[in-house]
Amino acid sequence: METSHNSIFAAMVLSQKSHCMIDKFLVKAEPSLNFRSYELKDLFYQTAIELSLSEIEILTWLIFIDSIGIKESESNLKEFLILAGLQAKFKLGSDITKQMNCYKERTPEIAELFEVWGKQNSHHLNISTKQLGKKYRELSMPCDHVQVNYNFYINDVLGSCKIYQKRSIDEIFEFKLSQRKSIREGNIFDIKKTIQMTEEKEYDLNTFDRIDC
Repeated sequence: METSHNSIFAAMVLSQKSHCMIDKFLVKAEPSLNFRSYELKDLFYQTAIELSLSEIEILTWLIFIDSIGIKESESNLKEFLILAGLQAKFKLGSDITKQMNCYKERTPEIAELFEVWGKQNSHHLNISTKQLGKKYRELSMPCDHVQVNYNFYINDVLGSCKIYQKRSIDEIFEFKLSQRKSIREGNIFDIKKTIQMTEEKEYDLNTFDRIDC
């Protein structure tokens, strides 16, 4: 079943305009979120492709996300993006039966989640042509008309490097969110102290398999 699920989404390709709108949205949103920029882009691109969002649906999707807000405590960001995207298609009159059936393979309760989430956020899900026009102009502005978030672009470039990707996975064990917040309040050199901590416990090296054989 998983194979059929993936094959349905494989043929979908985002337009250049869709990429630009998502990138511009994330440039502004990324500083307030606890995600690296390339991780956010992957999630947004992946969700837009899975839902087969058109440019107007992406615009509506981003308006909903902006209105509701992605909270730091969001337990499942991907689920949030999917439900917001489904609502965007639904509000614009698109048939979401195919997408709902695909997600039902992995999440049988998707229909219930969609209904409950829609009711909880109903006051954020009203859309007007005026809102669409305003958001379109905002996301179509040249970069020199808005504040540039250079960290977004630097992390985006580094995110394509295999070494950086490997390091980012390793850093999960060293720099958890709670540790990062405490580091910002203290001495920046605490980072090195955390990395260079050594254990006092002694181990019998004969119990470990060699990795250089």
